[in-house]
Amino acid sequence: MSKIRDIASHIVEKYFIVFSILLFLVLGFAIFYGSWNYPVLDWDEARHAANAYEMIAEHNPVVNYYNGKVDYWNLKPPLSYWCISLSYFIFGYTPFAVRFYSCFSSLLGCIILFFYVKHKYGKISALVSILTFLGCFNLFLYHGVRSGDADALFMFLFIVGYVSLSLSSEKPNWIFVTGLSFSLMFLTKSFHALCFVPIVFFYLLFTKGFKNIGWWRLILFFVCSLAPILAWGIARYQYDGWTFFKKMWDVDIMNRTTTDNYEGHVSTPFYYIRTFNLNPPLLVSFVLCVVYLIMKIVKRDFHFSNEAILVMVSVLFIFGLFSIPKTRLEWYVNIGYIPLIIALVVLLKKFFNEILASKLFDVTSKAFAAVVSCVLLISAAASVIYTAVYPNISKMDEINTILRTSDIPRGTKIYFTEKMATQSYLVTAEFTFDGRIYVGTFKAWNKDKDGYLIAATYTLPENYEITYKVLRQTDNYTLLAH
Repeated sequence: MSKIRDIASHIVEKYFIVFSILLFLVLGFAIFYGSWNYPVLDWDEARHAANAYEMIAEHNPVVNYYNGKVDYWNLKPPLSYWCISLSYFIFGYTPFAVRFYSCFSSLLGCIILFFYVKHKYGKISALVSILTFLGCFNLFLYHGVRSGDADALFMFLFIVGYVSLSLSSEKPNWIFVTGLSFSLMFLTKSFHALCFVPIVFFYLLFTKGFKNIGWWRLILFFVCSLAPILAWGIARYQYDGWTFFKKMWDVDIMNRTTTDNYEGHVSTPFYYIRTFNLNPPLLVSFVLCVVYLIMKIVKRDFHFSNEAILVMVSVLFIFGLFSIPKTRLEWYVNIGYIPLIIALVVLLKKFFNEILASKLFDVTSKAFAAVVSCVLLISAAASVIYTAVYPNISKMDEINTILRTSDIPRGTKIYFTEKMATQSYLVTAEFTFDGRIYVGTFKAWNKDKDGYLIAATYTLPENYEITYKVLRQTDNYTLLAH
């Protein structure tokens, strides 16, 4: 086994730059490919796209609007909307612009993770960390690295905060970056960022970090952590007082924490165990962590390195705190993948170098290496294949097609006679002709006279094609004008 390790180390040392470039090319493909090619998805992605569009349309960078009204449903601070708005200015009003900042921040986060792991644990570990990230299939699904909502940016900021917190043990001034990362995490996903508070506190407590950074740095740390949030809060307060903040608290804390079946989300406290189903590398990491802790207990060795403490408090508080609320969603714990990825690369190295190195375990270690290698490679391949295939099978539905391909004047109202005016339809209308959408009866539209109507064809009155102008028709829906 030692001979295999020596050969592998020699090859990696010699061709490290080549392997790194190839791995990041594959990762870049998996993150970016086809992000321009499929429609904006309903719910969070479409809501963020509309909020960012209307911030520009309303010339208001502080308040988020939806369909021309102040949005009290998407109760997040504005950092993600600002990023999408910037993308609009660069790339225009397209699905790619909605997703670009998520894709870019995910790639940048992986680069930071790569160099951090290389600095701490070596070149092989750095390569394995990116391969493991690529193998976390969940990250490439909805609300992942390719989705135009706040989760990818939130994970990037967590990576920055996590790495800077770890590095603060070596150079205390890194703690300022940790504080700034927290404030930006809050400005991205509001109270979700609070999971980072106990991570920072207990890491500094258990590693004697408070003494290391000193009082003056601690004061500046709080300034970095709170000043950007306070600046936004004061600016937002000028528009609607405490209304937005109260709704943030009521929905994100009270309703999601205490209300069963809130917005149809039903789960048990063990819900996040299922995150391992689509992330086999994390299952390997979890098993290694359990084995490692059992061995430490058996040996009565309760000394842990600073990095091990950071991994443990991060996993404990991310998965533990998000398991308490009644509302549990898979992407809430995406940031928890980062410490598990680091745990995997560290423990693999430890197992091979210390635990499985003896001749007694030579066959076992070879089998273990083969299994882990297959898990990492197959999982990574699954993510790449999925991202290559998905854009080619996700097509525009009939209503989005009507909105995109009809010659509709700018600023036009679009009526829907059924409750089908989804968020993605508003985004398509805004991108295409700066439109607004309404749900009403056929009679209400007929009375308005200046709007257009999309209706299920079977619901229209007899001889509608004689009385009204048919602008576009698909198998099931018709676009009418007066």
